[in-house]
Amino acid sequence: MRKISKAQQHELIGHLIQSKAGRQKLAASLTQPLRYERDYFSVGRKVLFAEDLPDGAWPVYDKDVDVRAFFISETGDAVASVLSPTNVSFPLFEIVALPEIPITQIQDRRYDLVTRAKDKGRSEINKKEDVRVFSVIEAAAEDASNPNNGGTPITAALLDSDDLADAFSMIEQNDLLVECISINPRDYADIRKFDRDVFDPETQRDVLRTGVLGTIWGAKVLTSTRVSVGKVLVTAERETLGRMPVRSDLTVLSADDPKKRTIGFSMFERLGCGIHNIAGTVEIAITRV
Repeated sequence: MRKISKAQQHELIGHLIQSKAGRQKLAASLTQPLRYERDYFSVGRKVLFAEDLPDGAWPVYDKDVDVRAFFISETGDAVASVLSPTNVSFPLFEIVALPEIPITQIQDRRYDLVTRAKDKGRSEINKKEDVRVFSVIEAAAEDASNPNNGGTPITAALLDSDDLADAFSMIEQNDLLVECISINPRDYADIRKFDRDVFDPETQRDVLRTGVLGTIWGAKVLTSTRVSVGKVLVTAERETLGRMPVRSDLTVLSADDPKKRTIGFSMFERLGCGIHNIAGTVEIAITRV
């Protein structure tokens, strides 16, 4: 193999990074960078019902009607009831990431820095999205467990199956089914100590990377660092819990700056999230005293 000079290497790399095919060819001969953590995958969309919002439409949802049952009198006359449904609106917000890469760094690194920057940007947006999802779920769960609202808070020094059974029953008594248990990895250590008769762990690596670690009584156990430490969130099925209207899903635009000699991207999404049924949320507070 003919040996080339440093200047020729930079010239060749500069030529390859100009096209997608060139970057792929370059990436095939590169090494992986040293990583401090895995890329973050969105977990909140497994808890809330995400749906695309058509252009021009607003995230306004009609609540289900509260139908009351009436009996028929002895005369056989039908009795009608007037239904007055109300609606709820979830405001939209933007989540943005703006990665910039100096061209000199692209030439110096031994891996595809452009692709890696986009992957990191996507990971950061997923983190920010889940922060908002779990913050609204935690707020709804705290309101549902408030004694002033007729709720019953659940507090435990360590999480055990009895606490989860109580949380399940509080949701199921409202004719709802439990779908997810969201927990911080720090508190997930308690679930690892459960018997296999209670906790059925997942083993496929692809599933584990998305935060799904197993099932308990048919409900998925999800771990996320965006869930507050000391809070275990038990939630009902997505359709009966809340909505995540998505106006613009993750979009990547070119944002190069020739004056700074940087390759950049404008990564963003526009969406909303909200809980319309606090009866489908229960929070278990872990004190660890």
